[in-house]
Amino acid sequence: MGTTRSFLLLKNRGFTREELEHCSALRSEERPNRPAVEIFSQFLNSNFVRQMPPETQELMRQMDKSGQDNRAVIAFQPGARWLPYFETWLCDGNIVSSEDLQEVSAQFGTAVLAFAVFDSDILFISYCDAEQQVFYDFVKPNYPEIEEYDTEIYQEGLPAFLLSLDKEDNVQQMGDLQRLKDIWDEEDMVFADDRMHNILQFLGMQVICDENDIPESFTRIGG
Repeated sequence: MGTTRSFLLLKNRGFTREELEHCSALRSEERPNRPAVEIFSQFLNSNFVRQMPPETQELMRQMDKSGQDNRAVIAFQPGARWLPYFETWLCDGNIVSSEDLQEVSAQFGTAVLAFAVFDSDILFISYCDAEQQVFYDFVKPNYPEIEEYDTEIYQEGLPAFLLSLDKEDNVQQMGDLQRLKDIWDEEDMVFADDRMHNILQFLGMQVICDENDIPESFTRIGG
């Protein structure tokens, strides 16, 4: 996995393929205003950069994402409770909070869940239901001394809300709660990536890393 990456899921509210294709196309067409990236792109075409060694120029161009398409891809399966979702500007190189998920939640008309990993040392979990105005942001650093995150946004407690995502009555089974706590508090977990995958496996969810990473039995939409 990348050192910083987010993994998104859309709650399947009974989507039709046509609905998802429409929403995915809209998301792909929208490009965020990124003036800093545009300035960097202009810098790459300057005489100063042209005088650098070819290998240095190539390395700098690899850092330039200004020409990268804003791909929005959904892994669709009618019976799946949560649908893996990938969008270039949200997932590739970013850590998204519940605030960042509001637009996606509103446009798709459903809740959005995000897992993010920073440098394999910190796991972030965020949730947004724009219609219900429900927001969650949790963080789990592998080591207590790690403080590379906004403590005003993320809380370190157990994200017990995960157990209620698919339960209309919001009843949490004590056995499930203990299992989630065991995974969350596992002290021997070396990588935040492993903690994320264990939680996903426990919840029966799948995520995708990029637009080509479609799980078996799922259909790709968009891109």
